[in-house]
Amino acid sequence: MASHLREVSSLNQPLEGRSGAPGLAAPTGGAGTPEPSADAFAVVLYFDDFTEKRVRQAWAALDRHGVPSAASTYEEGYRPHITLAMLNTPYPEQAAARLRLPLSNVSGLPVSMTSLGFFLTNKAPAYLAVAPTTALLRLHDNVHAALGGMDTWSYYRPGNWMPHCTLAMDVACQTTVAEALGETPLPIHAVVGSAHMVELPKQPRPVQQQPRRIRSAGGAHRLPVEPVQPRRAPRREPGRRRAI
Repeated sequence: MASHLREVSSLNQPLEGRSGAPGLAAPTGGAGTPEPSADAFAVVLYFDDFTEKRVRQAWAALDRHGVPSAASTYEEGYRPHITLAMLNTPYPEQAAARLRLPLSNVSGLPVSMTSLGFFLTNKAPAYLAVAPTTALLRLHDNVHAALGGMDTWSYYRPGNWMPHCTLAMDVACQTTVAEALGETPLPIHAVVGSAHMVELPKQPRPVQQQPRRIRSAGGAHRLPVEPVQPRRAPRREPGRRRAI
């Protein structure tokens, strides 16, 4: 995930003074009011305190071995988690309202982090693989069913999702990661503490350079070419020769 996550809603807590409810249509403005732009949000499970401490110990071991962990890569406040869904929406409160029912009893759900893994990219992110138990997969299916036709990210949809807890994002040497975590006992039998919806930071748009204008003569499709002046042969003085 990105470098900072701003919490939007605690999803396994009762709705208190927030707008929206499951099934409500998205709010609309008056005539001529532009639709708000869609931002990116993540639906995450945080662990209990004991499990979070275990993962942070693994992060610290990576940092000691020169591998930037998630703790050092991301801003303060980034926590170990499992991501259930990612979505783009201009109405996060509507999404949060839909998710409160399937996530209302998530606290206490047992999960197990069983092995070290890497995603296959140039700089392979390292993670702790989470066992896809029946209860976890059912929860994941219910979350996406609640989101319905919202714009969710394909990697996190049922059938594509690989449950994991991120350890590091830019791993140049997988062997170093394995050595750093050699003393981390696996599996880690964890417990889910809470469910939250968090906002990802907006990514800056790339600056587009304006094309250079080329001035040309009227009606022409290419630059005018100045005529080349012929060179004159140097005048020789009578009776003198050039050295060879």
